[in-house]
Amino acid sequence: FRRAQEVSSWAPPTGESNPKASNNEPEYEVLIIDMRMVREVGAKHFVAYSDSQLIVKQVEGTYEDKEENMIHYLPQIAKLKTRFESFQLIQILREENVKANYVSKLARALEDCRNRHITVQEISPIIDWRTPMIKWLEEGHLLSNRWEAAGLKFE
Repeated sequence: FRRAQEVSSWAPPTGESNPKASNNEPEYEVLIIDMRMVREVGAKHFVAYSDSQLIVKQVEGTYEDKEENMIHYLPQIAKLKTRFESFQLIQILREENVKANYVSKLARALEDCRNRHITVQEISPIIDWRTPMIKWLEEGHLLSNRWEAAGLKFE
């Protein structure tokens, strides 16, 4: 989506990506997020641009939404539309939507990065002949054995 106002976010409302999502699901989700954000900043008029004929026609009511996993988007959009004095979703050519397509590809790449896990291992400190000396230097703790403590002081 290319917006009249540069208000942008690319995350599903759940905050998670759906690997089985169709190409239209992320566009619906972005439209819903944008509508909420634009309304939140106090805008009374909403203008958005989409290169998806299907989405534009479904939102305006010309096409019917038949996909089961997509049905819940249109009622949300219809409810959000009532919060604006005017609402426009304008279809543009795919070539005109280069910036938004680039952002969507970047967002998907970032999502891939977020799903990677890094294993962190805690390594226990090594206790060896240096440990008493380090404790004495850092904390001033002397050993309880008088002879070992004397050895630290004089070495």
